[in-house]
Amino acid sequence: MKKFKKNIIIIVILLLIVLFFTLKDDFYGITNVLLNSNIIYILLLIFVILLGDFFKGCSFWVLIRKIKKDYKVFDSFMLILRSEFFYGMTPFALGGQPYQLYELKNRDDISYTHGANIIFKDCYGYQLALVTVSTIFLLINYIFNLIEFTDVIKNLLLLGYLINIGIVIFFEYLKYSKLKHNKLVDNIINLLHKIKIIKDKEKISDKINNGLDKIREHLKERDSILVFKSYLFSILKILMLGLAGYLSLKATYINNVNMIEGIFIIIFAMNVSSFIPTPGASGGMEFGFLTLLSAYIVGAKANAAMLLWRFSGFYFLTLNGALMIMLKEKFEKRKEIKNEKNSNG
Repeated sequence: MKKFKKNIIIIVILLLIVLFFTLKDDFYGITNVLLNSNIIYILLLIFVILLGDFFKGCSFWVLIRKIKKDYKVFDSFMLILRSEFFYGMTPFALGGQPYQLYELKNRDDISYTHGANIIFKDCYGYQLALVTVSTIFLLINYIFNLIEFTDVIKNLLLLGYLINIGIVIFFEYLKYSKLKHNKLVDNIINLLHKIKIIKDKEKISDKINNGLDKIREHLKERDSILVFKSYLFSILKILMLGLAGYLSLKATYINNVNMIEGIFIIIFAMNVSSFIPTPGASGGMEFGFLTLLSAYIVGAKANAAMLLWRFSGFYFLTLNGALMIMLKEKFEKRKEIKNEKNSNG
């Protein structure tokens, strides 16, 4: 729990840093815009962000139901909301998957092998969805020239876009490559054995290698229809993030950007920040958003819109995930105490 609280403190510090650099040049102007923001659009913004997580939950749900037929979409939604804390706390959002794997095993009795297969296909579907949406938007922008890119943004956007394509290719490579993991696993196990972390290195090594073999076999399963459904829900999730960006503009009375342009700004900002190794791509997202928006507006309103979008789409979700995990742990502890009392009669 102490480590958990430290992680929350880190998120709060990140938020304070973003606030400092955003507000330092025009504190009164930006705070005045925020205080006078349209509350209806702010509520819509939060709703759309949560709706995006619901679609993400649906993406996960369609894959889980192959293994667990009675798994409810609400449970998947709650899992995603809790995972947001671990997504937000780790570079490239890599912390969410281990937590999901743990919950699927301990709460729903889904084996680590099946859990890893579900998570892999969900990640693959999301990454493919991001590349698809980005490609379509880049082509539309190229034809109609909706947003002007500076040379810096153009290069960063291209780099991020190519990285996202590279990740999709890497997922495909993992499924069909003949890469042998045994030697790597054995080396890691030997190291852990030498520093007295594990005792029976042969047993653990065999267990991990057998598990990885099973995972690779599962990855080769087609499941084309399920993966396609997951992919479609991921597209909806990404579009909700874009729509949230547009609503943040409307909330701060920026009316010279239409919905399509607002969504474009967010999708391009996501690509620009793809290679930023900070939790939530902090720094990269803000820079991408403000730089792309500068084609339409700069100043207090632009900074206020960025803060609304980042708070709802990152800090709110991360802190809400932490709260939900703490409530879940308290509920489970009370349930254990109640069961013990009942069993003792």
